[in-house]
Amino acid sequence: MTPDPSAEIRDLARGVRAISCIFSVIVSYFNIFVAFKIGAFEMIFADMLGGKPLPIISSLVCQGRYGFMALSLALPLGAILAVCLIRSHRTALTIVGVAMAASLVQLLFTWSALTSPLMSIISGMAEQS
Repeated sequence: MTPDPSAEIRDLARGVRAISCIFSVIVSYFNIFVAFKIGAFEMIFADMLGGKPLPIISSLVCQGRYGFMALSLALPLGAILAVCLIRSHRTALTIVGVAMAASLVQLLFTWSALTSPLMSIISGMAEQS
C-alpha cells in the first residue's frame, strides 16, 4: 500500500504553517517586550535629559505607546488566527510573513526611538571631553 502523496503534501504544508507561526510569535515576543517598556524608558529619559526635549522619534513613540502596545499584540494574534482559520496555505503563509515583517519593522523603529536619547547623551559627553 503506497502512501497518498496529496496527504503527505497537506501534512508538510501544515508543518510549514505551524513553524512559520512559531517564528512569528518569537519575533513578536521581543516586539511586545520593548513596546511594554516604553513608559519606563520615558521616565528614565526625563531623568537623564534634565528637562531637555526628547528627540522627535522618541517623543512620537512615547506619545503613541498604547498604539505600539496594541500593534505588538495584534500582529502575532493575526498570524496565529491566519494559521488556524484560513484554509489556503498560500494566503495563510503570506499573512504570517507580512505580520512577521511588520513586527520586525516596528521593533527596529521602537528600538531606534528608545536608544536615540541615549545616543544624544553619549555624543554630548564626547563633545565635552
